[in-house]
Amino acid sequence: MEQTAFLHVDFKQPEEMEFNRARLRKAFVQIGRVYMRDARRLVMRRGRSAPGENPGYQTGRLARSIGYYVPVKAPVVLA
Repeated sequence: MEQTAFLHVDFKQPEEMEFNRARLRKAFVQIGRVYMRDARRLVMRRGRSAPGENPGYQTGRLARSIGYYVPVKAPVVLA
């Protein structure tokens, strides 16, 4: 008979979870910046675009229109 060793540790969990909203918002802002930067880079290539490619960069209006929004006060849903 083969024996398997294992370790189980229980931690005392709080009854209600507490979120640090400022920290969470800061993380979402950082993620938004990364996505915005990557999306803008895709449309910043100068010249004509071939069919199926990202649009070319002429005036910069499309690149400047790409942004992100993090709501100031979002409801927190605990499941």
